[in-house]
Amino acid sequence: MPIFTILFGVALMAVGVGTYIGAGQEASISAFILQMILGALAIGLGVGSILKKELRMHLIHGAVLLAAMGVVVPLIKFGTYLIELDRGVQMNLVRALLTVVFSGAYVFAAVQSFRAARKSRTDAPPPAPTPPKPEPDSTTTQ
Repeated sequence: MPIFTILFGVALMAVGVGTYIGAGQEASISAFILQMILGALAIGLGVGSILKKELRMHLIHGAVLLAAMGVVVPLIKFGTYLIELDRGVQMNLVRALLTVVFSGAYVFAAVQSFRAARKSRTDAPPPAPTPPKPEPDSTTTQ
């Protein structure tokens, strides 16, 4: 998880740089700096959890809290943008958001199912051997 946390921080920083460059003259320096700070925090938490193994659980929980804020705050901001748009654009954005949410939930559930199936195959005890059937004794005659 620490490496994944570091990659998460790098991804946040890449999004910040990409959107800042992509916005051109309409770019917001405050949003760019905030994105860089969030990415640096995630990287710091990931590196700290590698260096201080006894604090790993706490540092990773901090990174998860940071990621949860990264879900909630943009959704709130998305809602405020949505209110300002005309009805047709609103519905297109709602459709896109719901498609992402439902598709993402389905993929998550499928991956969990695949993992559980693999775990059940590896954890299952081997089948018990069946006892051999007794062969009829050909030496006895009646």
